[in-house]
Amino acid sequence: MTVDGIKARIALFNQYDQAMAKLVEELEYFYKNSKVFVRQESEAIKLYGLAFNFAWTLRNSIELCQKYEHEVKNSLLHERFDINKKLSDDFEHSVNEIVPQLENLCQTLSVSIDDNRRVEVITADDSDAEKLLSDNEYLSELSKDLAANGNKILNIVCFYLRHISKQLINIKTVRANLTDNDYRFLFEREFKEYISTDEWCDLKYGFIERTIKNKYHGIEPTKEQLYELRNDEIERIVEMSDNFGAIDPYLDDYPKLSRHILNRDFNTEINTPVLDLFLHIGRKQIIEQWQEQLEEEELCYVPEDDGETGVIYSEKYSEAICRRTMPQILALYEERGAMDWVCFYHVLVYFNYIGCDDFNTFNRWLTQITGKVIISAGNARKIKMSYWAKNAKKPWTKEGALAETNTAQQETKFRNYTLLCDEIRNIIRQG
Repeated sequence: MTVDGIKARIALFNQYDQAMAKLVEELEYFYKNSKVFVRQESEAIKLYGLAFNFAWTLRNSIELCQKYEHEVKNSLLHERFDINKKLSDDFEHSVNEIVPQLENLCQTLSVSIDDNRRVEVITADDSDAEKLLSDNEYLSELSKDLAANGNKILNIVCFYLRHISKQLINIKTVRANLTDNDYRFLFEREFKEYISTDEWCDLKYGFIERTIKNKYHGIEPTKEQLYELRNDEIERIVEMSDNFGAIDPYLDDYPKLSRHILNRDFNTEINTPVLDLFLHIGRKQIIEQWQEQLEEEELCYVPEDDGETGVIYSEKYSEAICRRTMPQILALYEERGAMDWVCFYHVLVYFNYIGCDDFNTFNRWLTQITGKVIISAGNARKIKMSYWAKNAKKPWTKEGALAETNTAQQETKFRNYTLLCDEIRNIIRQG
């Protein structure tokens, strides 16, 4: 769920409402005129032409209903249940009244035009039905000979009407009999869409650095301080009780959280409080990942300060080569940010130029070898939590990068990083 996504959803709802209103009008018009045309045998061809045009309207409505159903099925917001129920009930009533009479017309017209022609009713499980729902050319081909295919087109109209009626029933009952997995999917889909935006990506990557700099005066917080920071986010969620009620018991149980949000019946609107909830849940998750990293780095002893950085050079990359090529590496990074240093780390550990199991260790080594702090503690922690550092010893893939953050920004970063890695390796090889 994003602001842009909500705008697109609202636009789809407006399109759907207008299309359904038009469909009801055309249904009444078609049914009224079908009775007029069938009174005279010479008017049958006009009925077939009218049926063909109406069939196209129905087919387009089916595609729109599919899009609409997808939206209401995968939304945590209240999706106009009263509107959906009324439309479904009214349309079903009309279909139950009109379809039998259309089928009777098919029989009458069949006999009047060709006594040997048999009327075939299209069902949901036959090959014609599959073509009608997936192949635009199939319906178009029938219009080339309305006299020969008119009966079939009338039956297609009946099939489409039944199909739309079933779609509207599905839309009306979209929230019926949801399982825990369904509720979990609802929340995870909406939340994943939220954290897959460039805006969230920028917030996420700046959160740790800003927190260390502004809240803890440049010193990385302790586990106890992170625990308090996490509780602050939970408190902010608790303070949203006017909108969500008592929601904090469900924060770690997505099926229950999803059900709780759905029960609040939030309308589809740009300023929905669900987006604020996602913001604080996302920040809470960042802090929890931060806590996990600190726990993983915790030692059961006090290490000696022997001046070692924890980086081991391989036979093909000595300290002498490192110092000789470092000016070129630094020149490569003159116009780049701290995050991009993960490419240098990736090249060094992936191609076994150095032995290093942790980005923070690499950062301490980088500070020592260059004689200056290039990556702040906050940036180092942020980088360590990224896809790039977590997978430094594996081949980077676009699919893997987008699985973490599926944005255009991430895709561009992947392309830029592959080029940067090549440049770094060429410098090292020539050193």
